[in-house]
Amino acid sequence: MATDKKIHGGPQETKRRLIDTVEKLLAERHELDVSLRDITSAAGVNVAAVSYHFGSKDALVQKVIERAVSRLARRQFVALEVLASRDPPPSAAEILEAWLTPSLAPEAGERIAVMARVARRVGNAKARLPKELSEKAYEKVRRLLFSLLAARWPHLPADELRFRIAATRIAMAALMSAVLDNPGVSHG
Repeated sequence: MATDKKIHGGPQETKRRLIDTVEKLLAERHELDVSLRDITSAAGVNVAAVSYHFGSKDALVQKVIERAVSRLARRQFVALEVLASRDPPPSAAEILEAWLTPSLAPEAGERIAVMARVARRVGNAKARLPKELSEKAYEKVRRLLFSLLAARWPHLPADELRFRIAATRIAMAALMSAVLDNPGVSHG
């Protein structure tokens, strides 16, 4: 058993490897669904490891989606926060660029295809992915974005600004979804 731990790492390493494997498989697949056999084979673990660490395959996939959504929300918030403390105030174009760029330009190790599939799933009315996940992860981002744009466009009523932000989110999800249908787009 000690040899096995040296080769494969401890429980935290197994958990991380499972999450990374599912993320990789989701990036390669057309939908947010992978088989348990594919996961365990690619990760080099047995089926019991998924149950032990996550309870079920669905819970593991949910963890991967949560990680992807949280990363993106964190990057967006940091980019907007930098602008919020800037003097002179940022232009509307700078605000929108800070908000949208993380969705289109993944950091090293991130897979835009996973986020595109998540965007597609969140936008789907029959989605298994709870919209609460998206709402919770992006709450701080939306508040800061609204605040920055409201300061930039004080003449816009709050409802109109919320509508414009929502329309932009929908367009962004559609654009990210189009990445899935055109692999050439996702590679540059």
